[in-house]
Amino acid sequence: MNKLWMLATLVPAVALGQEAPKLTDAQLMATPECHCQTQCEAMWAAAPDAIEDASSMRVRMASDTMIDTYVPRTVGYLHGRAIKTPSGSGGYAFVATFDSRPELPDLYATATNIFNIKMNAAGGGGCK
Repeated sequence: MNKLWMLATLVPAVALGQEAPKLTDAQLMATPECHCQTQCEAMWAAAPDAIEDASSMRVRMASDTMIDTYVPRTVGYLHGRAIKTPSGSGGYAFVATFDSRPELPDLYATATNIFNIKMNAAGGGGCK
């Protein structure tokens, strides 16, 4: 069974079960944003695992503003990229993009949701 398919069914339950303030499904799947330094650091620290889990590929490069996975050579795996960009709130937004050959748009949506859920769960403690 494809690792990404298994994650798509398991990650939402895992993310919801963490010890953090309960977030609605819409909040969990929204584009992740942070609003203070500690929250931003925690969320960016979680980004490599989130992009690996969402794409089923290992991280090949990470910087302060971008994380990139290896490009897959097998159908069913995705190339993933996470970008940290300044948001209007004074914090950052974390945006993941995915691609593959052949194109798999339904899988991109699932991978994006997995990334967003994991990132929002990592930042669920908010700012104190």
